[in-house]
Amino acid sequence: MRPRTFVPLLLGLGVGVVAIRMGRDMLARASGSQGEQVGVVISGQDIDSAALIPPNALKQQRVPASLVPPGAFTDPKKLATRVTATMVPAGVMITESMLAPPGTQPGLSSRIPDGYRAVAVKVDEASSVGGFITPGSHVDVSAVLTQRLNGKELTSSRIILQNVRVGAVGQSLNSTGPDGKSVQLSRSVTLLVRPEDVPKLQMAASKGYVHLALRNGRGESGDSMGDAAKRFGSLFASLKKRRPEPKPQPPPVVAQAAPRQHVVEVYRGSQMERVVFSGPISSVMERVPETGGAVPEPEGPASAAPGVPEVGE
Repeated sequence: MRPRTFVPLLLGLGVGVVAIRMGRDMLARASGSQGEQVGVVISGQDIDSAALIPPNALKQQRVPASLVPPGAFTDPKKLATRVTATMVPAGVMITESMLAPPGTQPGLSSRIPDGYRAVAVKVDEASSVGGFITPGSHVDVSAVLTQRLNGKELTSSRIILQNVRVGAVGQSLNSTGPDGKSVQLSRSVTLLVRPEDVPKLQMAASKGYVHLALRNGRGESGDSMGDAAKRFGSLFASLKKRRPEPKPQPPPVVAQAAPRQHVVEVYRGSQMERVVFSGPISSVMERVPETGGAVPEPEGPASAAPGVPEVGE
């Protein structure tokens, strides 16, 4: 073999040996990294939101350390008495972000954000968008008030709250039931509102009807709560303006007592005449003065006192 052909062959063999060693080292490092595994806690079944984590729903599984997310748990005992903040599917590593703060009680209270209150309102198929409202939906709340004035019904409607989150539908806190189907239509919906909006919502529900308008899930912004409060106040103000002012009451009529009547028998010779007086008794004495113990006969016929009719025999 000529030297010119032998040299390239040796160079090729050397490069091949170096490549093989480099590949073997890379595989060794990869297998070494995969060998660094840790045990983490995963969910063995679906766990509903706002539910106490049952011990039999947890299991441990070893995974590569590089795949362990922050906040993962390695000891199932640390999850005792913890409540989920979201629904946890089966086979998922449980992290702190999936849980409610320690000490939270299971149920709706774990779904109420800080600074909010849960208020339930009555709904039916029409006022709840045909039953398509589910927990987690966002709705606008409108109040419909009807008042009867002067034989006519006056109805007004205003949007009093916007972009309100639905905390529960009936007694369900999840959009799907245990069977995986959607939540059925219920007679009540629980809304998460701020404390200053609780009286508005309760007054609208007690004085009229509450209707819910479903919003899209793209985070469309609404107006401020102050604007909604102004509209709620204008709703009652408009009904108040329509109420007619009460008419002033006429002064009470005082019944006057009938004047007391006096009957006086007047004798003129052999004739007797009765005269009726409606004035005081003193007027009678003035009209019939005594003259020597007898009443003189007048030239004309006897007349009654002014304003008093004459009565004959």
